[in-house]
Amino acid sequence: MDLITGIRKKLQRPYPFKQDLIEIAKMSVLFGLFVTFFLYAFRPFGIDSGPYSLFLICLSYGGVTTFVVFGLNSNLNYLFPDYFCEEKWTVGREILWITINISLIGLANAVLTSYLANISLSLKLILIFQLYTVLLAFSAYSIYNNV
Repeated sequence: MDLITGIRKKLQRPYPFKQDLIEIAKMSVLFGLFVTFFLYAFRPFGIDSGPYSLFLICLSYGGVTTFVVFGLNSNLNYLFPDYFCEEKWTVGREILWITINISLIGLANAVLTSYLANISLSLKLILIFQLYTVLLAFSAYSIYNNV
């Protein structure tokens, strides 16, 4: 079996799909709290250099995370039930879905930063926040999946 075939088989394996609204809400709030407290504790990416309260800034990014994760995960599976169903959910779909979540959180964070810092929303800003979000997301997803 070659490498590509092996990867394809792993991506096509069934994966549990979370549809329970309580579980989605819990996951969303936990991710938001993680982001808030991580940013507040470690102050990465120059987050403490602005004129606003550090805690309120961190809480804003955590709120964006909670809102995006809950909004995506609680609505799209009802709008597209043929795609978002336990019987068809695979490792590949889960990876794609996590990537979409992270990308939209990054975009929302860039929009928030643009607003708070009164700077233009640019491709560079969006890409910077995609990187920041990916870096933070690895920690959040690792911790969540091991709890």
